[in-house]
Amino acid sequence: MLDAIAKQWGIVSYMNLLKPNKLCLRSKLKSHILIRDSIDVWEYINCRKEYSKEVVMKKFSVTVWIVFVVILLNGVKHVLPAQVFEQDSLALVAFYESTNGAEWDNNTNWLSGPVSSWHGITIQENRVIDITLNWNNLKGSIPPEIGALSSLRELTLYGNELSGEIPPEIGNLLNLTYEPVGLVS
Repeated sequence: MLDAIAKQWGIVSYMNLLKPNKLCLRSKLKSHILIRDSIDVWEYINCRKEYSKEVVMKKFSVTVWIVFVVILLNGVKHVLPAQVFEQDSLALVAFYESTNGAEWDNNTNWLSGPVSSWHGITIQENRVIDITLNWNNLKGSIPPEIGALSSLRELTLYGNELSGEIPPEIGNLLNLTYEPVGLVS
């Protein structure tokens, strides 16, 4: 009869009542050697339901925390601007000043926002890797501080009115692969 009651409640066999939850067994069935009637089965099932709710809530809580941390970490990447090495930032400021940056056609965020948001600048791993300011009304000369941009790979400045000599410090840019600077004598 007990097996019939257990099966009615979706429990595969009577013996499974004694296995799943030691806390339930201790609290609800502590004094029972065997479950004797349907009332005990009902108490056990209610106990299992409560235990299941606790387990589900714990799993839900852990899941929520994991999702929160993942969102937080991913969000931080998108919320916090990329920082650059100070030497890169100072070199860009010198470049801006020596090429009349206030009069450029597009000087969006230069000197006012994070370096990663400056028009024509590409940052990778906190280093400036690309300066692309073609046809942007740059006037003046390239400053020697450009040599501090040791991770610079591309310097694209054609279509501007740059004058003067190319500073020898540009020889420090060992990663530079493309250099159409468009100098006018």
